[in-house]
Amino acid sequence: MILDAHGLPAMDRNGMSDPYVKLCILPERKQKYETKIIRNTLNPVFNETFLFSLPFNELQSKTLMLTVYDYDRLSKDDKMGELSIPLETIDFGTTTEISRYLCKPENDDDRESRLGDICFSTRYRPATGTVTLTIMEARNLKKMDVGGSSEYLLLL
Repeated sequence: MILDAHGLPAMDRNGMSDPYVKLCILPERKQKYETKIIRNTLNPVFNETFLFSLPFNELQSKTLMLTVYDYDRLSKDDKMGELSIPLETIDFGTTTEISRYLCKPENDDDRESRLGDICFSTRYRPATGTVTLTIMEARNLKKMDVGGSSEYLLLL
């Protein structure tokens, strides 16, 4: 479930953003989901649940990819940051809360590319073969200069 985000960066000229999140399981990218766009806000409330159907024996070889975008009506949407989570690092025996860095897409492992922390929880239901994801919060965000003209914070 993706619940909400707080203190998102202003990506638009009106001082707001139109955020949404894309989710998929790698490497196949067959199961793709996208939250609804929440317009003109820096504190979107999504309250959306996404179920990924995966056999338990395949979880160890998959990666969850979260990508945050700002919707733009007349141009390409702005990619704000991304996070990849190898599912082998998650204990699916219980509901798990995890904090990770949201990174610039091109420098995922570079310490200087870290843009902040994201906290989320996961839960695997063996009976249905589904993974439930809940985005809880983002924090420790860094300011960035986009095109030399506007300052903003990157966050999920």
